[in-house]
Amino acid sequence: MINKILSIQNIGHFVDYNFSASKDNWNGELKKINIIYAPNGSGKTTFATILKSLKESSLTLSKFKHTFNSDESAYLKFIVNNNSIVEYKDESWSSFLPEIEVFDINFIEDYLFMGSVAKANNKTNLFKLILGEKGIEFRTRIKKLLRELQKIKTARPKKGETPETRETRVSEKQNELNKEVADFKDFSKEKYDNFIDAVNKNLKKFTTYIRLSEITYDDTTEYEMFRIYMIFDVYGERVKFCLPTQNDDILTAKYALSEGDKSTIALSIFLSRFTMEGSENKIIVFDDLLSSFDFGRRSATITQLSKLANESTQFFLLTHDLHFAYDFFERNTFQISLLTLQIKVTQHGSRLSAFNIQEEHMDNTRRNLNVLKNFRDSIGSQNLIDVVRSIRPALEGIIKIKYFDEIESNIWLGTIIERISTSTSNSRIHKLKTIKENLVQLNEYTQGFHHDSGNGDFLNPNIEELRNQVALFFETLDDI
Repeated sequence: MINKILSIQNIGHFVDYNFSASKDNWNGELKKINIIYAPNGSGKTTFATILKSLKESSLTLSKFKHTFNSDESAYLKFIVNNNSIVEYKDESWSSFLPEIEVFDINFIEDYLFMGSVAKANNKTNLFKLILGEKGIEFRTRIKKLLRELQKIKTARPKKGETPETRETRVSEKQNELNKEVADFKDFSKEKYDNFIDAVNKNLKKFTTYIRLSEITYDDTTEYEMFRIYMIFDVYGERVKFCLPTQNDDILTAKYALSEGDKSTIALSIFLSRFTMEGSENKIIVFDDLLSSFDFGRRSATITQLSKLANESTQFFLLTHDLHFAYDFFERNTFQISLLTLQIKVTQHGSRLSAFNIQEEHMDNTRRNLNVLKNFRDSIGSQNLIDVVRSIRPALEGIIKIKYFDEIESNIWLGTIIERISTSTSNSRIHKLKTIKENLVQLNEYTQGFHHDSGNGDFLNPNIEELRNQVALFFETLDDI
């Protein structure tokens, strides 16, 4: 269990974080369930990567998340398992927590697909994910036998060796290889069948029209059996995450599935590991990727994550979605070991601070409106990034309140604009078509300021352009 985070230095947005009870308004003690609200650009991805690196030695933090424009070395200091100190310095951790499991964009790109297509590396990693160490041992032995067999076939005959003797050597090695392959196929079939069953149990919780039908490989060389991919049944048609081949009648997920469907598949695969192995001894980190989920799937996700959070040793929910964070909080208020934090951006970098999620959820729209009003009226000193980032959620909040019966609380401005575009005359939001172009302009303007690179490389807003956009915001507000 991770008990306290004492220091994070020169890792992405965390430039100079040392825990301070007075600065951060909490005692620093992490709980069983930890909800961390992190607005885009504050360091959510960085924090998830830090915890992932604590799991495995292969992820060097200074290579992946070093703070830009800093020559200082990365340093971290945690208290784990109640009283043990673990540090990251000189490019490595003093010890690891292998029980950590992280669901983030890197899980998807490492094990499943990149750009909606499973590449060779994805296939190999998926093999390792499903078959584990024993599968890797089989692969090592089979590859060794394949090399030995090829060497016998291509090497010059030994002195005095007859063709018959050589053929016997080839036959013996081939039989040895065939037995190893047969044993591997028996072992892997059971593993694949269990994995397919677990994935489909989880898919049923989110969707009725997708199921994993088989795990296979391209039968071109012996080595391809270690590069596996999945084939799904979607509305009765076969779909895969590989590029189409000649005379291929299987659809490609890149074009056949929505982003919501792809995220559902990725989440179901992540959850399947706990379906098979349990989560009682796991520290689970969930860096949400749910912007493409509809209301039903988001609700199902909260249900499944709540179950996982209560069964695991420790659970971290990282999210930029205040509504999702609040809904998850509400679902778990019975849990006494529950903590809500935020990653807060200061002039000295990001910090983990206390966060009253109930108060913030109620007042978020009003706070954004006040930021915009103060900027418009030149009251006080305003952080331009904060001003830009207040435009979109303020619009969303006002529209969701006024049109509560037509706009769900969990959708974003882009989707709201789509709803307005397709609305009919008997819909209340139909009248917003008169300001649709304003909404589009404001949405496009703010879009570039709502993404976290993990290293603090924010765009710098032009103050005059921002004044024009804020003026357009208040003009649009009057017509909502």
